[in-house]
Amino acid sequence: MTDETTYHDDDAFDFSEELDRKALEAIEQIVTKFEKKLLTRSEAFVGIKAVFDTAYGLLSADVSETLNTVLTEIQKSEQTDRFPMLFAHKGLVVMIKLDLFSCKMTYSAIKPDGTKMDKEEVFDNEQEALKAALTKAVIFVKNGAKQL
Repeated sequence: MTDETTYHDDDAFDFSEELDRKALEAIEQIVTKFEKKLLTRSEAFVGIKAVFDTAYGLLSADVSETLNTVLTEIQKSEQTDRFPMLFAHKGLVVMIKLDLFSCKMTYSAIKPDGTKMDKEEVFDNEQEALKAALTKAVIFVKNGAKQL
């Protein structure tokens, strides 16, 4: 008995199919996060542009066309970014920022005299960070804050 694996021509790995699959998977993940407003328009554009710059010309015609279409649609998108959020509340301007890369939420309160107070919270994952930021926004609104 031997530990060696023997490959035959019919076992050949199709790199072009794998590259197409990986590119489509990356595109889908970026578009899904963008549509859920987990990525800003700029972040989504940079992500798709990175896939484009890396793989364009190596992909099948169909996947290349898809990539080009998605890149164009994100450029033309008028979707507003969810964060940062700004609120006016009891003489303060409150800003909630969300950094999904670091799973971090920062909120700042700026007083009329210009002094600023910051608080930062770090979470275990993107979903927890997003939930905390949205919860914080809802609490501000329930307490009478007006979104700017």
